[in-house]
Amino acid sequence: MKNLIKLSANQFADALKESSPVRKYIRAVDNYKNDEEINQLTEKYYTMSADFQKIQKERNITQEERDEMKSIIDNLNSHILTSNVKNAENKMLDLLIECNDEISAVINMDFAKLAAPSTSCCS
Repeated sequence: MKNLIKLSANQFADALKESSPVRKYIRAVDNYKNDEEINQLTEKYYTMSADFQKIQKERNITQEERDEMKSIIDNLNSHILTSNVKNAENKMLDLLIECNDEISAVINMDFAKLAAPSTSCCS
């Protein structure tokens, strides 16, 4: 029985991986990760963030420095590739919620809740 469940789970995972929402999400993430502009903005953000931590020990961050950081964040957040990832992720999550609902209906329990690692010492 355990082997049958594992086989079924693998088949489900393979079908999920081949679904349009998951493929589109993976493609959107790959496009995001491989985009030169995104990589430059991200690198600049992390560099500035690390610099800010050092600067704050010595002096206050200037408004100009804050504005530059805000500009980088705004550019990342408004970039079309960021939007593509968020939209693809939402569609994939819709599919996963639908799958959870179907599995939960069959087993008469909340599958995702049961499958999630416990975050409490007393559950």
